[in-house]
Amino acid sequence: MESTINKLFDSKNRKFEIPSYQRAFSWEEKQINQFIEDLKNAKNLYYLGHFLFEEKEENTLFVIDGQQRLTTCIIFFSVLYSELTARKNFGETIKIDLTDLTDYYLKDLRKETQKFKTVRDDNNFFIDEIIDRKKEHSQEINTKSKERIRNAKKIFEKEFLTASLSDLEKWGRLVENATITKYIVKDKVQATEIFAFQNDRGIKAFKT
Repeated sequence: MESTINKLFDSKNRKFEIPSYQRAFSWEEKQINQFIEDLKNAKNLYYLGHFLFEEKEENTLFVIDGQQRLTTCIIFFSVLYSELTARKNFGETIKIDLTDLTDYYLKDLRKETQKFKTVRDDNNFFIDEIIDRKKEHSQEINTKSKERIRNAKKIFEKEFLTASLSDLEKWGRLVENATITKYIVKDKVQATEIFAFQNDRGIKAFKT
């Protein structure tokens, strides 16, 4: 089914979680820079690929395929929120709704509910570093994936610091409206079968 990132997070109650058996965050500087370069080169359309989810419980989807891209989007939104908030505090007029950035992609402030959970070993770090955007916290960087999360954040921060406001807002809209294809299954067995088939045959079979 074709959708967008915004429609994927269409409910403030919807949550996403990377199950413990999935890979932790693995994108390095090369992939993050390519993500940014793709946004710079995009005009009005941006395709972010295929996502496979297992419907674990009501309003909660386990990310089976696409966890690297989705994690990167959350880091992107977190840094974008911080940069746009800083510019707003300096008197610039921001067209993007900053509350929606938080409520839809980071944290439901009414319920204090995390919208996106990474793998269990990294999640407390992810909360402090990305979701709550704490400048200082006590979480140790004791895994490569935590190091990659922080590095991705720093790359975005450096890029956003010198970007124009119009570019920042354009990139935000591009990611929110990025076209994706999604497939949602009911159990782990079906998810495993589809994941294997998808990697053998390609994602075109699931574009409807």
